[in-house]
Amino acid sequence: MISYYGTGLMLNLASLNQLTRRAYRYLGNLKNTATGAATAIPTHYIERTRSFFEMLRRHDVVLPGMKVMEVGTGWVHWEALMLRNEIACDTILYDVWDNRSFERFRAFVKELTDPALRARLGLQNHDGLRLMQRIADTSSFNRAYDRLGFKYIVDPSGLLPMIAKDSLDFIFASDVAEHFDRDDIPQILSRTFKALKPGGHLYHQIVLTDHLRIYDRTVHDKEYLRFSGKFFDRFLNNKVQYINRLQIPDWHNQFALAGFEIVETNRLVHSDLSTIDVHAEYAHIHPSDLSCAVVQFLLKKPA
Repeated sequence: MISYYGTGLMLNLASLNQLTRRAYRYLGNLKNTATGAATAIPTHYIERTRSFFEMLRRHDVVLPGMKVMEVGTGWVHWEALMLRNEIACDTILYDVWDNRSFERFRAFVKELTDPALRARLGLQNHDGLRLMQRIADTSSFNRAYDRLGFKYIVDPSGLLPMIAKDSLDFIFASDVAEHFDRDDIPQILSRTFKALKPGGHLYHQIVLTDHLRIYDRTVHDKEYLRFSGKFFDRFLNNKVQYINRLQIPDWHNQFALAGFEIVETNRLVHSDLSTIDVHAEYAHIHPSDLSCAVVQFLLKKPA
């Protein structure tokens, strides 16, 4: 538990100002650059990809020629890369800061030329295999983007100001929305709604766990449920690993207020809450929602 509280303290120190936050991200990017080429595609990426395509195929969302955007693309633009393996599409990659690792990207692309791995991922288009073979030896992100049809945007506001109204068929993000600032969520979802064409879809996979557990595996998956929101935000939350702690009913409410139809909610992973004392602040949430650790949402802008 000391490690859990100690991590909260250290990340709060890293969050003190813009300079310390930049230093934290710079050091993280250096680590990714140093280890990227030797890093295999993580197992949870494979599981994430399979569940991503399973949901999209259930609702006939994946269509060639779509205009799409991935929000919060991280080191390697993983979901955008997966979608491009299946269909030809114009893709915007949207980040609030540049967290890319070309070494890791190229290593992952080379792995994606393995037919056995592609089968595990649920990839079905052989044109995608040939595309990965073509870009496996590219020398920069820009060269790879030219072949993939990607456009990379960094916008610190995170509010999509440059995305035209009714311009996109599909917007998606994985392991990102839990980091949206609570106060910004209505505006982010409103701008997302406007950017989609009528009938367009929004996909979010949201990790509802306590992200301090990344540094202390001895604590519960949803350790933050022990505390009031006020206590957690004051002493443990931070700006470099911020989580908004919204639960499934909260997200349903936010999506509805933005105008979205909820097509499907898929609770992927659950945690056993019998081992922790859940704060009374969460008593109104149904156990099946409160215990959920990873959830998928597929949403639609009414036609």
